[in-house]
Formats: sequence, C-alpha cells, structure tokens
Amino acid sequence: MIFKIRRIDANEHSTVSEMEINGKTYFILEDTIRNIADKIYGETAIPYGKYKLSLVKYGSLHNWLSNKFKSGYKGVIMLNGVKGFTGVCYHPGATVKNTLGCLLPTLKYTKIKHSDGTEEFRSDWESSNSAYAETYKIIVDSILKEDTYFEVINDIK
Repeated sequence: MIFKIRRIDANEHSTVSEMEINGKTYFILEDTIRNIADKIYGETAIPYGKYKLSLVKYGSLHNWLSNKFKSGYKGVIMLNGVKGFTGVCYHPGATVKNTLGCLLPTLKYTKIKHSDGTEEFRSDWESSNSAYAETYKIIVDSILKEDTYFEVINDIK
C-alpha cells in the first residue's frame, strides 16, 4: 500500500502536507524544504520520494510512544532509505522543534508570524495526538500484511 503525502505549502521554518486515509484528510508538519546539499540537521524536510515503512522497537521515541499509546502499539513507524537522513519516523508533535526531520501528523494547523517576520506552521499536541492515534493502526496494519510506503509528492504551487 502507498500512503501519499502531498506537500501543499512551505515557509522559512516549516512545510505542511496533506495525507488522505479512508476519505479523511490529515495534515503532516515537517521542517522547511532545503536542497540536500544545504541540509541542516534537524531543520530540513526529507526529499521527495517513496519510502518503505517498517516498525522499530528501540530508542527514546519508542519508549515514549509505547507509554503514551499503550493500546495496540506495535512499534515506531520508520521511513527507510531516506537519502542523507537517518531515523526518520512518523510521530506526534506540535511544532518544528518536535520534528528533527520526522513527519508529524495533525488534524489542523495554523500559520504564525515570528517577530522577525518569518512564518511557521504549527499544530497543538491534542490535534497531533488524535491524528496519530487515528492513523497509526491503519498504517501499522498495512505494514504487517504487505509492503507499505509513504510517497512524498511536491504539490506546492
């Protein structure tokens, strides 16, 4: 199965995408888009492409998620083969400070303006936790029965 993540907007600090699952639209927050040559650790969105998903059960993210989402938790959703990146995961978060290159699902987002005039997309923990809980089982069930991918597509106009 392929879950399509369609990037729809970006600014100086962040990127927002849409992902539709079972007829419902979810949003994905990431760091801002940069050329891979200009990558800044923890502040750069992953490149466009198709990434096979797997489940991992180690590390502090696994410990946090397994305690927070006990029911039905089977491991951290990891994106594999992301050129120039390691440890790219799918997990809840509210701002780009929570991403470190990972994908943060949410039900809603807002655009804020910083005092320096730059903009950033943000969510809140409740919205992100809800989106994660709603999508996690569907994605994990797919991973457990067939090859499953996130395909990141640029649709920014």
